[in-house]
Amino acid sequence: MSRITMRDYNSYRVRRALASLGVAGREVTLACGSMVKVVKKASVYRGGECFYNDIETSLPYIETVTSYYVYGRELFGGRSAHHGESRSSTSEYQSTE
Repeated sequence: MSRITMRDYNSYRVRRALASLGVAGREVTLACGSMVKVVKKASVYRGGECFYNDIETSLPYIETVTSYYVYGRELFGGRSAHHGESRSSTSEYQSTE
C-alpha cells in the first residue's frame, strides 16, 4: 500500500471544510478511506528534489491522505484505471465515524 498526500490551499474550500469539520486539526475518514483535516499552522516544504530552498508558509490548507494499491491492475485514489470503476465518496467532507 502506498500513500499520496494532497494539500489544497484554496481559501474558499478551506473555509467550507472548516464549516463542515468544525475545527482545524480534526481528522475525519471519508467513505472512500481517505483521511482529511484542515491545517492552520506554519508548514515547511524542505528544499531538495522539488524546491531549491526550504519554503515556509502559514497559509491554512486541507490535507487529504489517500492510499492506493497495485495488484495486477492499478488502483489509484479509489478509481480502477483498468475497468473505470469508481469507489469514491461524495465531494463533501463527511465523516464515516
